[in-house]
Amino acid sequence: MGREGDGIRMKLSLRVLLHETFNGFGARSTVIGDKEKSVRAFVTLLDVVLGVAAVVAASTRTVTTFSAPGAIQTETVGINAQGAIVGFYKDASSTAFHGFVRDNSGSITTFDPPGSMNTLPTGINGAGVITGHYLRPNGYRGFLRNANGQFATFRVAGSTNTYPQSVNSYGVIAGGYTDLSNVFHGFVVDHSTGITPFDVTGSVSTVPVAVNDSGVIVGYYQDANSIAHGFIRDRNGTVTTFDPPGSINTWAVSINFNGLVAGYYDTSNGVNPHRHGFIRDQTGLFTTFDVPGGNSVVYSVNLRGAVSGAYYDTNNFWHAFVRYPHGGIATFDFPPGTTNSWAISINSHGAVAGYYQDANFIDYGFEWQP
Repeated sequence: MGREGDGIRMKLSLRVLLHETFNGFGARSTVIGDKEKSVRAFVTLLDVVLGVAAVVAASTRTVTTFSAPGAIQTETVGINAQGAIVGFYKDASSTAFHGFVRDNSGSITTFDPPGSMNTLPTGINGAGVITGHYLRPNGYRGFLRNANGQFATFRVAGSTNTYPQSVNSYGVIAGGYTDLSNVFHGFVVDHSTGITPFDVTGSVSTVPVAVNDSGVIVGYYQDANSIAHGFIRDRNGTVTTFDPPGSINTWAVSINFNGLVAGYYDTSNGVNPHRHGFIRDQTGLFTTFDVPGGNSVVYSVNLRGAVSGAYYDTNNFWHAFVRYPHGGIATFDFPPGTTNSWAISINSHGAVAGYYQDANFIDYGFEWQP
């Protein structure tokens, strides 16, 4: 097949895949039931008023934990509005990762693009189309997998590695690639125009992370002083850069349909950086926040403006959190014996996909239902 990302082949393969007429390469997925258990997580809800955290309520939610079959490590990367969870896992037979998707009934389908030596999904859209990257002998390539299990693969021309990060409802993909000098650049893929590389002006590396249904891309870039800054690229290619007030490093990682951007940033107290969450609206107004007792890292924002993430405490243990649009924060750890928890993605209904580690540092997936 040659370089799947080159020229017309890329445009045609994406177009037919997204219209669900692509015949694939004959590689099929394996569907199996998942082994799971439901536990009840005790959740403390914190309401932030004038910067002071006060406990206002406590409630329980249903948490379902799961592992991919045969897995010794299971990590989630996204959940769509239908409750399908995508991620990757490692089994005992090799050191390679494989992809999986878990539907809202709990059934898990495992997959690898044809010829993959390592499979790392990164996102899923509402139609169940999954994107990510997979390893070949000459580097990482991008892939799309539709809901029927058919693949299209691609590579940015001239790249050494291609890393898709996000796919929207229209099949537009945002991601990054490395060149022969190992410099990171951004790209966007549209089935009508093919691959468009881009860089933020003045950057030494550009890292797109997410694209919304309007085709707006967010991510971060590094300047010549190795300082990270956030950026927004609209569908016409216009780039806006930003930093929350006082930031010494900024990472924008998620954007919803309304243009609300979420991420995290560092400030310095002269000794050690402190990490905070932020939300930026379409007018450029920032809302910054901290989970009490820790450094906050944001991973996802949903349609309603709820944010999921994790914070690490003074002992460097991680705890999952959700911040609601009114400012309330729910923190949670589960089940007993958990050492670390991360809330990776939140969908429009408030369901959260994440993963946790047990006392032996084995990773398991979870779904946290409202």
